[in-house]
Amino acid sequence: GAKLIIANDTHTWDEGKVIAWDGSYDHRVHCLECKEERVIMMVRYMHPGMAPEHYKGSKKTHFEDVPLELQ
Repeated sequence: GAKLIIANDTHTWDEGKVIAWDGSYDHRVHCLECKEERVIMMVRYMHPGMAPEHYKGSKKTHFEDVPLELQ
């Protein structure tokens, strides 16, 4: 089955279980011959040490547009 590798730790998907991790760590999914379905829900949030002012002058993050009120 699919394996999620975060730094040097390997995690497997187990039905009915959730894997949550900080995506800023080096990670990859090993699933070359997977046949089963896997569902991923991505939740993005601002790091607690990051202030909205960090995004002043930015139009986009790596993932999405920065709201106008934060630009």
